[in-house]
Amino acid sequence: MKFISEDLVSLMDEANESDRAMAREAVADGVRSAEDLWIESHFILEALVAELVERVSETQSNQKIAIGLRKLADQLESKAELH
Repeated sequence: MKFISEDLVSLMDEANESDRAMAREAVADGVRSAEDLWIESHFILEALVAELVERVSETQSNQKIAIGLRKLADQLESKAELH
């Protein structure tokens, strides 16, 4: 069995965090661009969900997608209403 050195694991974690931050910023930029076009927020949300499902379905099973979306729904329901 091969063991990965702690340094390599650390580098991989850093790369993942960097990629995660860049992805989040790219999505945020897209949302801001849609808002600048005066697209209503519920349409932006629909588009984000559609893209999410499409991307996830390319890499995960339908069951994993459903579990992830349920977790997302649970998180949304647990948040306090702001308006």
